[in-house]
Amino acid sequence: TINNNFIDSLIASEKTYQYYVRTIDGYGGMSDYSIGVSAGIKKQEKPRPATPVGLKAETLPEGIFLSWGETIGAKISGYKIYRHESNSESQVVSSVKAEATTYLDATAKKGNIYWYSLSSENAEKSESLVSNEVRIRF
Repeated sequence: TINNNFIDSLIASEKTYQYYVRTIDGYGGMSDYSIGVSAGIKKQEKPRPATPVGLKAETLPEGIFLSWGETIGAKISGYKIYRHESNSESQVVSSVKAEATTYLDATAKKGNIYWYSLSSENAEKSESLVSNEVRIRF
């Protein structure tokens, strides 16, 4: 029987293995080892949920009102809402349930300029990429 393939079913993820081949002739003589090849399986990342789209902001007397489109086809558990001001890093200002497509930021202060973005999160706590930012002065 001639075998010219091999399936290694005992490998573990996140490890690299070296493989070499030797031939055996009809009299049991062996060749030198072939040039080696490396192979392995990378750690499987959890799939990210879809990135929210359509983020809009408007001012209301009570604060800044955010709205976005429903994340279609994604099994998400909620959204994280990020906010930052000039020369500061984004911070999560709130988390809302998956059914929500709006949020009122009543903590905004008059006269300030804010940038908002949001991400979606699934039940496994994987977070999507952050949406495009919107800028607004309150």
